[in-house]
Amino acid sequence: MTLADITRESVLAAITECDELGQDQFLAKYGFAPARFYRVLYDGREYDSKAIAGVAHAYAAGRALTAAEFSGGQNTVVRALESLGFTLTKAPQGAPAQRRAWLVMTKTEYRRLGGGEKYDDDAASHYSWDSNVANSRQVSPGDAIVVWDQNDLIGASVIETIAEGKKAKAIGRCRECGTTNYLERKTLQPRYRCYDCGTEFDEPTFTESNVKTFRTTHDQGWVDLAGVLDAPQLRALCVKNYSQNSIRELRWDDFRAAVEAASPGQPLTIVEATSRQLSGGGHSTRPVRVRLGQPAFRAELIRRYGLNCAFTGPSPAETLEACHLYSYADVGVHDSEGGLLLRRDLHRLFDHGLIAIDSTDIINVTDEIRKYPLYGALHGRKLTISMSKKQRDWVKMHWDEWRSESAGSPAR
Repeated sequence: MTLADITRESVLAAITECDELGQDQFLAKYGFAPARFYRVLYDGREYDSKAIAGVAHAYAAGRALTAAEFSGGQNTVVRALESLGFTLTKAPQGAPAQRRAWLVMTKTEYRRLGGGEKYDDDAASHYSWDSNVANSRQVSPGDAIVVWDQNDLIGASVIETIAEGKKAKAIGRCRECGTTNYLERKTLQPRYRCYDCGTEFDEPTFTESNVKTFRTTHDQGWVDLAGVLDAPQLRALCVKNYSQNSIRELRWDDFRAAVEAASPGQPLTIVEATSRQLSGGGHSTRPVRVRLGQPAFRAELIRRYGLNCAFTGPSPAETLEACHLYSYADVGVHDSEGGLLLRRDLHRLFDHGLIAIDSTDIINVTDEIRKYPLYGALHGRKLTISMSKKQRDWVKMHWDEWRSESAGSPAR
């Protein structure tokens, strides 16, 4: 089931339902947030484009698409609705819509609540939950994700995709009151204690439930913010600061201000750049493919260049990453002449076009980040390594891609 199933008639039916229910009730009924970037203009009124498209699918194919099942960007919803003859409007550049953001808990002990299983989380790349978790169906691709461990901030990114599945889950419960609000104790006996009724027990009782599973990918925009904010600060930034949920809605603008006040510069630049890509407001998003053989590729680059960042020179091995000069997702193979060693932060900036290399091997930094001394000092400097002709060909493609005004790239 895809957006290709919707028809003009089904979109009009969704618009009619929205008129009958009202926007707020319509969005709440189907689990959508207000549109951040694109709205459908019809008969003099504006409608939330992603919600309309998702509900139109119910009229066309019998089931509404959930917010997590598709992206609301220019290459998806906008293209589908425009192909059916509808007009889409974009939020003014000077008044962007409020970004939706989620504070998610990844502490292992906490993530065991409600059952005997641990979730498969990796803070910098993916986060998992199921339909028993509060707000489970509210999280959508394009939302910001902020990860903490119940004590401190770990990092932030933007959700690229959410994979959905189904499974039977064993739900552990207190033997006395039946709640799932218990925790395993590492040293005390009995092994478990219920937070609700205080009962201590050796083993919980289990019931089986069919749940829907969710797993994000969010590695493209990941920024490490370990320890920048602590638990009280993060709780105060939640929409409901008294919430105990593992997924809590966060006030993004306030979070960004708090991070920038606590950390030099604007550390969330990469998150914002990735968000613009995913929303269709900037350069087109590249497909993501698992990079098999990445460690060997990095080892080959280290053999070739030593422990040298191509932009800054000698660097500790722990800071260096193998940067592809081409889209690995398109090519699918590692070419030893198709990469450079870059520090992790510079690698991300290069991937997002905020740093590029011109035809004379000179580093070019966009105005957006040139104001930060750490990166501004690189502008106009020559690479610390020599490139082959093949590397220069790929670097030229990168330059043409990100420095072409017609592509909507960052200013030089």
